[in-house]
Amino acid sequence: MTSGVEKSKPRRAGGAATGGGMNFQYATTAIAFVQMARGRPLRWLEGLVDDTPVAVDAETGGPGDDIRLLLANGDTVEVQVKKGLQIGDDFWDALLKLARGVTIGTAHFGVLAVSPRSSSTITDHLSVDIERIGQGRTDGLSEHAGMLLWKLQDAGIEANAACARLRIQTIAAQRGNNAAVGAALAELGHICAKRSQIESAWDALFADAARLVEARGRRDAAALLGTLRSKPIEIASDGGTLSILDRLTRFNFDTSASYTIVGVKKPLSIDEAWIPLVAIVREEGSNEEVELEEALRKYQNWERREGGRDATSVDPETLGLFVTKTVLVAGPGMGKCDNAEMAVKRADAKARSKRFIGDGKAYTPR
Repeated sequence: MTSGVEKSKPRRAGGAATGGGMNFQYATTAIAFVQMARGRPLRWLEGLVDDTPVAVDAETGGPGDDIRLLLANGDTVEVQVKKGLQIGDDFWDALLKLARGVTIGTAHFGVLAVSPRSSSTITDHLSVDIERIGQGRTDGLSEHAGMLLWKLQDAGIEANAACARLRIQTIAAQRGNNAAVGAALAELGHICAKRSQIESAWDALFADAARLVEARGRRDAAALLGTLRSKPIEIASDGGTLSILDRLTRFNFDTSASYTIVGVKKPLSIDEAWIPLVAIVREEGSNEEVELEEALRKYQNWERREGGRDATSVDPETLGLFVTKTVLVAGPGMGKCDNAEMAVKRADAKARSKRFIGDGKAYTPR
């Protein structure tokens, strides 16, 4: 867990324009959310890579620990977030951890994200020194850069290779110095259809960043869209990645909201116009080989079969929800399409449990 960052209780931005009382890690994560929603680079790795994030992880336990960015090109960026960082063991430990990670391949790039109130030696001098070392220059370095070179050598880390993939980035996201939050609000102005909802959108993303850290989860553009819609925040039509996703999902919902049947004039709701089905757990030994004539007879009379007094029945929809790899085998009219449609509708649901009734058994539509 990041030193100097409170994680016990998420706090609102306190009126997002002022940035009062912000938690630095949550604010930094929310800034990454905004750039991901816009489909724009963070510019934390200027000159190294297009750092437009497509997913944001929190509390990864990796070299960055606090944040991991997945970039559009597949590269990963480990980020350590430190508020009020000073030269000392905490600084050297964080920097060496990132340096080791980018050289052994745990991550492609590393960022030490610090607040403006951190030591000027870090924000003004070592940030430049690391860039120069990464470019192969070791002349004219600051005193602490010499210490960095010694520590890297002592740790068996090649300085040029490590520094070529490292950056120290100052992020102004604190009370009294919140220019980075102001920039994020400007980007949200392109995402929100109504200017009156910009600060509400920031507060929603800030709160979601707190939940992400607590749950050690992941967010992508689709998850952010769900967060903003739940408030509800109206998405603009030309706001970048989130706007495209919003239009696409609405189009999909609108075009698949109903279906038609020949001879029925009124379209039927895909959520409501279904004949309920029941699946029964097949008993052990029900797969024994039988003569072709007997198998055909059973198949043709399937609708008259009884499950038995002790038969266990389950909701067929749960098969598509909890059994993610399922093959439905049945003849015409036995409910394959009904079950498959329900499974498709719930394909984006993440199974929270591996336990469900009849696990590992075969199922027969009833």
